[in-house]
Amino acid sequence: MLAVIAYCALLFWMSSGPIPAAAPIAFDGLDKLLHAAAYGLLAVMVFHGMLRSGRPWSPRALFWVPVLFAALYGASDEFHQYFV
Repeated sequence: MLAVIAYCALLFWMSSGPIPAAAPIAFDGLDKLLHAAAYGLLAVMVFHGMLRSGRPWSPRALFWVPVLFAALYGASDEFHQYFV
């Protein structure tokens, strides 16, 4: 759980700064790919945290809780970026 909190804090911190200069290797949709990777990793971390918790999670919960957590955290981060 601490790893998830630390990763969420890292994502928040990274989205609080200025937009970095364009990368030398860039293509259309790179930002979408990076967002999918970042929030996909968050979902995987939540999934593994749930598995390691020792609680009897249903397969449905093991899928939807990480997906919804990552989606809601991503939406809250987009809201945060609107004001930064």
